[in-house]
Amino acid sequence: MNAVSFTRVGTIMKASKTKIAAVLLLVVLGIVLFPGMKLNAAEELSGTCGDNVTWSEGSGDPVELKAENGKYTMPKPSDSFDYDSDTVTIKVFFKNAEYEITFKNYDGTVLEKKKVPEGEIPEYTGTITPEKPSVGGYSFEFAGWDTAPVAVTGPATYIATYTRKKIEYEITFKNYDGTVLEKKKVPEGEIPEYTGTITPEKPSVGGYSFEFAGWDTAPVAVTGPATYTATYTRKEIEYEITFKNYDGTVLEKKKVPEGEIPEYTGTITPEKPSVGGYSFEFAGWDTAPVAVTGPATYTATYTRKEIEYEITFKNYDGTVLEKKNVPYGDVPSYTGTIVPSKPSSGGYSYEFAGWDTAPVAVTGPATYTAMYTRKEIEYKVTFVDYDGVEICSDTVKYHEVPVFNGNTTPVRKETDTHKFVFVGWSDGKTTYSLDQGLPQIESDTTFSPVFDPVVKPVYTVGEVKGDGINSDIVIDVHRNVDDENCLTYFLGATIDGTEMKANDQYTATKGSTIITIKKDFLSTLPAGEHEVQVVFNDGSISTKVTIAAKASVPSTGEVTGPATYIGLALIATACACGAGIILLKKRKEA
Repeated sequence: MNAVSFTRVGTIMKASKTKIAAVLLLVVLGIVLFPGMKLNAAEELSGTCGDNVTWSEGSGDPVELKAENGKYTMPKPSDSFDYDSDTVTIKVFFKNAEYEITFKNYDGTVLEKKKVPEGEIPEYTGTITPEKPSVGGYSFEFAGWDTAPVAVTGPATYIATYTRKKIEYEITFKNYDGTVLEKKKVPEGEIPEYTGTITPEKPSVGGYSFEFAGWDTAPVAVTGPATYTATYTRKEIEYEITFKNYDGTVLEKKKVPEGEIPEYTGTITPEKPSVGGYSFEFAGWDTAPVAVTGPATYTATYTRKEIEYEITFKNYDGTVLEKKNVPYGDVPSYTGTIVPSKPSSGGYSYEFAGWDTAPVAVTGPATYTAMYTRKEIEYKVTFVDYDGVEICSDTVKYHEVPVFNGNTTPVRKETDTHKFVFVGWSDGKTTYSLDQGLPQIESDTTFSPVFDPVVKPVYTVGEVKGDGINSDIVIDVHRNVDDENCLTYFLGATIDGTEMKANDQYTATKGSTIITIKKDFLSTLPAGEHEVQVVFNDGSISTKVTIAAKASVPSTGEVTGPATYIGLALIATACACGAGIILLKKRKEA
């Protein structure tokens, strides 16, 4: 038995066994009929209960009251009490309540379920270790319960929580001979990369060198430990080949495989400056390159030529139209393949008019720049209808804003589901609204009309509820477009062709549009089916409603409810007490 919170003593003065039974029956019936009655330590330890029955401190045989959800019930009297004594003392003990505490896993499975006394802090003592399986590259570590367990005041459930951790696996990169180049942890799902400080290398052997070519298998997304081994491409041994200019300056130095014939691939063009009225043209190397057998050097040689000067013809914007060498004393002429031209700009076109200076006999490098004559430009603007047929056209100058001078506004034929509203023009790249206006013209332009499709509204009836006699009839109307603002389109409603009065006979509320026909009005109409039409400013919808037949009035009423049952219970209790008193009198007379 848990610690006793207090004692309650009942003293029955000169009472018989039958009277005690009646009194205890009253207590039990009171607890059963009024389960809210509760004994607690705050109550005084004395008082009265019925005629000649008092409660006060004392000692006696214990009667244990058991707690169920914070309420106490008293057991029936037993033969262990001396009911014929002048005074009977009953000592009542109370046990602390116990509540069911449940520990669950993250998925709702029960890990442990047990009873814990009120006031104790529950601990998990189950045999099942809280676990959550790995998923999506993550493992899960138990992190406690969703709420910290507290002193028990009633049933409670605690759910296991987990900390998510990224799964990692050991990835090893090895060299061709098995030596470890790098070993590291990589999260599951990531593609590992080699980040080691040791450069993968393999020494030359047998006349060949080796060049790192990657790993034996291409690294893939990690799903477990993996090892990648360096692979190499075998290369023949290379020798250093040097190309020099006539004066010994190095033009290129590179490695060439043994047996290959080297070629000059340097970025510096072999050149020798003009001197004494002559220029020099590269003529090759001092010796013809041969198959490599060891290091070698090749020196540039030149052919002497009379001096020529570079003449450049440029366009107005500095782009080179032609560049060529012309011998000293010759008058250069333009022979380029690009026709000198200048694009139209600012409403003007340009026509080539020659060079900024007339070409003269060459005495040195020279540049000639193209010149142009400016001419004003006009552009054609055409307006077409939806089918591409021309409506009207006009000629405008550069950067003028055209005006639509058509006699009719463009239209597009409606479909079964949409109508089309003319909203502006398009030049094929940009749409211009009617409010925005047309753009400045910079080329011949054709404008096509632009239409916005507008969905034709369709109204539908959702749920129809109510019988019109015991309840209002409610009709739920929806709109296929802009349904949330359906009520703003509402105009009125009729029943059997007769307009109903708003607020008096029906109400219309939002959501989408809810028509509530009042039962007081419907009761004036004959029972049976009626047609209701809901009218909007852009359509309407009709539906059938049924008014139920009026129910007949019952001849007698029925008394039901909790009060009736409580009254019957009290009458039963009184009868039981009366029966006990009558029985007592009969025994005294006997």
